Amino acid sequence: MNFGDKIQLQRKKKGMTQEELGEELNVSRQTITKWESNQSFPEIKKIIKLSYFFDVTIDYLLKDEIEDEERNVIKIEKEEKNIFSTKIKLLIIPLIVSLVGMLILYVDSYIHPITTTDWDGIYYDGFWGYLYINERKELFFILLLVFLINCTFILYFNKKGKN
Repeated sequence: MNFGDKIQLQRKKKGMTQEELGEELNVSRQTITKWESNQSFPEIKKIIKLSYFFDVTIDYLLKDEIEDEERNVIKIEKEEKNIFSTKIKLLIIPLIVSLVGMLILYVDSYIHPITTTDWDGIYYDGFWGYLYINERKELFFILLLVFLINCTFILYFNKKGKN
Protein backbone atom coordinates (compact mmCIF):
# COMPACT_ATOMS: atom_id res chain seq x y z
CA MET A 1 0.00 0.00 0.00
CA ASN A 2 1.47 3.36 -0.99
CA PHE A 3 1.24 6.74 0.72
CA GLY A 4 -1.83 7.93 -1.18
CA ASP A 5 -3.76 4.73 -0.49
CA LYS A 6 -2.99 5.02 3.22
CA ILE A 7 -4.18 8.64 3.38
CA GLN A 8 -7.39 7.70 1.59
CA LEU A 9 -7.94 4.68 3.85
CA GLN A 10 -7.42 6.68 7.04
CA ARG A 11 -9.66 9.50 5.81
CA LYS A 12 -12.46 7.06 4.99
CA LYS A 13 -12.05 5.35 8.38
CA LYS A 14 -12.79 8.70 9.99
CA GLY A 15 -15.75 9.20 7.65
CA MET A 16 -14.34 12.45 6.23
CA THR A 17 -14.47 13.97 2.79
CA GLN A 18 -11.39 15.28 1.02
CA GLU A 19 -12.64 18.80 1.66
CA GLU A 20 -13.00 18.21 5.43
CA LEU A 21 -9.49 16.77 5.64
CA GLY A 22 -8.18 19.70 3.60
CA GLU A 23 -9.76 22.18 6.06
CA GLU A 24 -8.20 20.29 8.97
CA LEU A 25 -4.72 20.57 7.39
CA ASN A 26 -5.22 24.03 5.85
CA VAL A 27 -4.89 22.79 2.26
CA SER A 28 -7.34 22.58 -0.63
CA ARG A 29 -9.44 19.59 -1.62
CA GLN A 30 -7.41 19.38 -4.85
CA THR A 31 -4.21 18.99 -2.81
CA ILE A 32 -5.74 16.07 -0.90
CA THR A 33 -6.78 14.55 -4.25
CA LYS A 34 -3.21 14.86 -5.54
CA TRP A 35 -1.82 13.23 -2.38
CA GLU A 36 -4.30 10.35 -2.58
CA SER A 37 -3.60 9.77 -6.27
CA ASN A 38 0.17 10.01 -5.67
CA GLN A 39 0.53 12.95 -8.03
CA SER A 40 2.26 14.97 -5.34
CA PHE A 41 3.68 14.45 -1.88
CA PRO A 42 3.06 16.64 1.20
CA GLU A 43 5.80 18.52 2.96
CA ILE A 44 7.18 17.02 6.17
CA LYS A 45 5.12 19.28 8.46
CA LYS A 46 1.91 18.07 6.82
CA ILE A 47 3.04 14.44 7.14
CA ILE A 48 3.57 15.00 10.87
CA LYS A 49 0.10 16.59 11.15
CA LEU A 50 -1.40 13.65 9.23
CA SER A 51 0.24 11.15 11.57
CA TYR A 52 -1.13 12.96 14.65
CA PHE A 53 -4.55 13.47 13.11
CA PHE A 54 -4.97 9.84 12.02
CA ASP A 55 -3.15 8.55 15.11
CA VAL A 56 -0.65 6.54 13.06
CA THR A 57 3.13 6.61 12.96
CA ILE A 58 5.12 8.46 10.35
CA ASP A 59 6.79 5.12 9.60
CA TYR A 60 3.39 3.67 8.74
CA LEU A 61 2.70 6.51 6.34
CA LEU A 62 6.09 6.46 4.64
CA LYS A 63 7.56 2.96 4.90
CA ASP A 64 4.71 0.55 4.37
CA GLU A 65 5.66 -0.10 0.74
CA ILE A 66 9.05 -1.36 1.87
CA GLU A 67 7.42 -3.56 4.52
CA ASP A 68 5.07 -5.01 1.88
CA GLU A 69 8.08 -5.88 -0.29
CA GLU A 70 9.81 -7.45 2.72
CA ARG A 71 6.67 -9.49 3.48
CA ASN A 72 6.58 -10.68 -0.13
CA VAL A 73 10.24 -11.72 0.04
CA ILE A 74 9.62 -13.58 3.30
CA LYS A 75 6.53 -15.25 1.79
CA ILE A 76 8.52 -16.37 -1.27
CA GLU A 77 11.29 -17.74 0.97
CA LYS A 78 8.72 -19.70 3.00
CA GLU A 79 7.18 -21.10 -0.19
CA GLU A 80 10.64 -22.18 -1.41
CA LYS A 81 11.32 -23.90 1.92
CA ASN A 82 7.95 -25.67 1.67
CA ILE A 83 8.85 -26.88 -1.82
CA PHE A 84 12.18 -28.22 -0.54
CA SER A 85 10.53 -29.91 2.43
CA THR A 86 7.91 -31.46 0.11
CA LYS A 87 10.66 -32.83 -2.15
CA ILE A 88 12.47 -34.24 0.85
CA LYS A 89 9.24 -35.86 2.11
CA LEU A 90 8.72 -37.45 -1.31
CA LEU A 91 12.27 -38.79 -1.24
CA ILE A 92 11.91 -40.19 2.27
CA ILE A 93 9.17 -42.64 1.20
CA PRO A 94 11.36 -44.71 -1.18
CA LEU A 95 14.22 -44.35 1.29
CA ILE A 96 12.15 -45.98 4.03
CA VAL A 97 10.80 -48.65 1.66
CA SER A 98 14.31 -49.61 0.54
CA LEU A 99 15.60 -49.60 4.11
CA VAL A 100 12.72 -51.79 5.29
CA GLY A 101 13.28 -54.14 2.32
CA MET A 102 16.96 -54.56 3.17
CA LEU A 103 16.08 -55.07 6.82
CA ILE A 104 13.55 -57.78 5.92
CA LEU A 105 16.18 -59.58 3.84
CA TYR A 106 18.66 -59.34 6.70
CA VAL A 107 16.20 -60.61 9.33
CA ASP A 108 15.03 -63.39 7.01
CA SER A 109 18.65 -64.50 6.59
CA TYR A 110 18.81 -65.07 10.37
CA ILE A 111 15.43 -66.78 10.52
CA HIS A 112 16.42 -69.14 7.67
CA PRO A 113 20.21 -69.50 7.98
CA ILE A 114 22.11 -70.87 5.03
CA THR A 115 25.18 -73.06 5.35
CA THR A 116 25.92 -74.86 2.12
CA THR A 117 28.65 -75.61 -0.32
CA ASP A 118 28.06 -74.91 -4.00
CA TRP A 119 28.85 -77.47 -6.74
CA ASP A 120 32.18 -75.71 -7.41
CA GLY A 121 33.27 -75.97 -3.76
CA ILE A 122 32.39 -72.42 -2.58
CA TYR A 123 31.06 -72.35 0.98
CA TYR A 124 28.07 -70.03 1.63
CA ASP A 125 26.74 -68.92 4.99
CA GLY A 126 25.27 -65.86 6.72
CA PHE A 127 23.65 -62.93 4.96
CA TRP A 128 25.62 -63.13 1.69
CA GLY A 129 25.05 -66.87 1.49
CA TYR A 130 21.33 -66.30 1.99
CA LEU A 131 21.26 -63.71 -0.82
CA TYR A 132 23.22 -65.96 -3.18
CA ILE A 133 21.39 -69.23 -2.58
CA ASN A 134 17.91 -67.62 -2.64
CA GLU A 135 18.82 -65.52 -5.69
CA ARG A 136 18.10 -62.23 -3.94
CA LYS A 137 21.41 -60.47 -4.67
CA GLU A 138 19.86 -58.35 -7.42
CA LEU A 139 16.97 -57.32 -5.18
CA PHE A 140 19.36 -56.35 -2.40
CA PHE A 141 21.56 -54.28 -4.72
CA ILE A 142 18.53 -52.52 -6.23
CA LEU A 143 17.28 -51.65 -2.73
CA LEU A 144 20.77 -50.48 -1.77
CA LEU A 145 21.01 -48.33 -4.91
CA VAL A 146 17.59 -46.73 -4.25
CA PHE A 147 18.64 -46.07 -0.65
CA LEU A 148 21.93 -44.41 -1.64
CA ILE A 149 20.37 -42.30 -4.42
CA ASN A 150 17.64 -41.04 -2.10
CA CYS A 151 20.18 -40.24 0.63
CA THR A 152 22.18 -38.24 -1.91
CA PHE A 153 19.14 -36.26 -3.07
CA ILE A 154 17.96 -35.60 0.48
CA LEU A 155 21.37 -34.24 1.43
CA TYR A 156 21.46 -32.15 -1.76
CA PHE A 157 18.00 -30.62 -1.26
CA ASN A 158 18.60 -30.11 2.45
CA LYS A 159 21.84 -28.25 1.74
CA LYS A 160 20.17 -26.24 -1.05
CA GLY A 161 17.24 -25.37 1.24
CA LYS A 162 19.57 -23.92 3.87
CA ASN A 163 21.29 -21.63 1.35
